[in-house]
Amino acid sequence: MISLGIDVGGTASRWVALDAQGLEIGRGATPGATGHLFAALERQRFEAMAETIAAHRPSGQVGRIHIGATGLGPAMHGDAAAILSLHLGAPVSAVSCSDDMDLAYRAAFAPGEGHLVSAGTGSIGLHVMADGTLVRVGGRGLLIDDGGSGTWIALNALDRIYRRIDETGAPADAAILARHVFAAIGG
Repeated sequence: MISLGIDVGGTASRWVALDAQGLEIGRGATPGATGHLFAALERQRFEAMAETIAAHRPSGQVGRIHIGATGLGPAMHGDAAAILSLHLGAPVSAVSCSDDMDLAYRAAFAPGEGHLVSAGTGSIGLHVMADGTLVRVGGRGLLIDDGGSGTWIALNALDRIYRRIDETGAPADAAILARHVFAAIGG
């Protein structure tokens, strides 16, 4: 029996296959997807990710799958399990689901032992209490608040530059920032 672990991110996804003794027998990467299976395009990306894994995983019966996917909330766990079961051959009852932050936390800490902060395209903090209760901070997306994320940092830099230009006609004390930002974006 093969066990599959899948980490799905918006940009890229990774998987690992273990044999019955827990030894790694395969590993790979696929294009990204999200757990936003309520949206047709995201469902297609998720299915394509599962199809790619099916085409490249080691042969043999898949007995267990765990997936951690960006944006995969409890309301979509059943849909995710059904898609993975269809493409990878494990029974739906043998598929467990979480979001990618929960997966990352549990890879680094036992419940109650640490705090995980991710500041990339978005930003979120997570702690899993000793009783398994999840405590989340942020992760609401740019339209609500993504303070500390790469997107937030870039937008705040642009805001500072253009406010100075509006106030003084030039970047003024933001000139060094403006030079680097404009060089990066071609402006």
